[in-house]
Amino acid sequence: MQTSECKVKGPIQEGCASGCEKSWSAYQACSGRVAKLEHDEKANCLGQFLEHVQCIDKCVGPKLFAQLK
Repeated sequence: MQTSECKVKGPIQEGCASGCEKSWSAYQACSGRVAKLEHDEKANCLGQFLEHVQCIDKCVGPKLFAQLK
């Protein structure tokens, strides 16, 4: 997953990504399943992706705001 270009937020996101491996694995597994469904245009992994982003944001938030104070 691409991290932010922000000099402060980017490194924090990278550090937090390691704690969100479970949600990333779920997203990758879903992506693999969806890739095999050639004719189902409604199939997607948005839910799994959003869970992963929320996991990272939950970790990044307190660390980021602590640096901004």
